[in-house]
Amino acid sequence: MGETTKKGSSNAVKFILCSLLGFFMFFVSIPFNGKTTIPVDHVTTLIRNALGTTVQVCGFDGGGGRSHSSFCKKNLEEKRERHCVLHL
Repeated sequence: MGETTKKGSSNAVKFILCSLLGFFMFFVSIPFNGKTTIPVDHVTTLIRNALGTTVQVCGFDGGGGRSHSSFCKKNLEEKRERHCVLHL
């Protein structure tokens, strides 16, 4: 029975730590590079800046064929596979 209690305590600690991390990432605003926002936004901005123009980002309207860039429109017109599924 002592092993079950240790396992339950370990799971409770993991739950609490993950909850605190999630709370921090989504609800706590912090200043960074002159901008105050949530950490998830800072991470997203850093990734977008690091990728630069190496990745073509497109958006689709749920399959209706309208995209947000000429690159994707060209691919759709040529009936190619939809390469752009990343929304940043």
